Amino acid sequence: MRRTSLGMLAVVAAAVFLVVLAIMQTFPEVRVGLGNTSWVEWVALFSLSIMILRFGLAVRAYLKGDKPDLDPIKAARTLALAKAAEWTGAILFGRYLAATIVIAQNWGYGIQRLLTVELGIAALAALTLLVCGVIVERFCELPPADIEKATKGGGPGGRVVRPQIPQETPV
Repeated sequence: MRRTSLGMLAVVAAAVFLVVLAIMQTFPEVRVGLGNTSWVEWVALFSLSIMILRFGLAVRAYLKGDKPDLDPIKAARTLALAKAAEWTGAILFGRYLAATIVIAQNWGYGIQRLLTVELGIAALAALTLLVCGVIVERFCELPPADIEKATKGGGPGGRVVRPQIPQETPV
C-alpha cells in the first residue's frame, strides 16, 4: 500500500468544509441538523484515536524487534484502520470546522456559544483522529532494508519474490 498523501487529505477536508459551509449558509433551516453535535461523538473520536495509536505502537515495537510475537495479520489490519482513520478524520474535520464557523457567527446568544464550543471540540477530536491515522500509517511502513530484501532479484519496478513453500512428500 502506498502512503496516503497529506495534500489529498487536506483537499478532502477543504472540499467537505466548503460544501457544508455553502449548505449551512444557503439553507438556514439545515443549521439545526448540521450544527448539532453530541458529547458522545467527540468522546468516541478521541477514544478511537487513542486506540489506533496504541495499535500502531504495537506494530512499531514489532518492526523494531521488541515484540516478536505480533501477528502480521494484526499489523495489516492496523494499517487499514489507520488509513480509514485518516480519511474519516479529514471528512469530519471539514464538517465540524464549517459548522463551528457558521454557528460562531451568532456568538451573542447563550446556546450558540455552547454549540460553538461543542463543535470546536468535535473538530479538534476529528483532527486528532486524522493525525493519529497519519502517525500510525508511518509506524506500519517497512524499513528500506526489508523492502530491498523483498524486491531483490525483481525486474523493473521491483517484483516481490515470494518464498518457496517446501512440498511435503507422502509417506
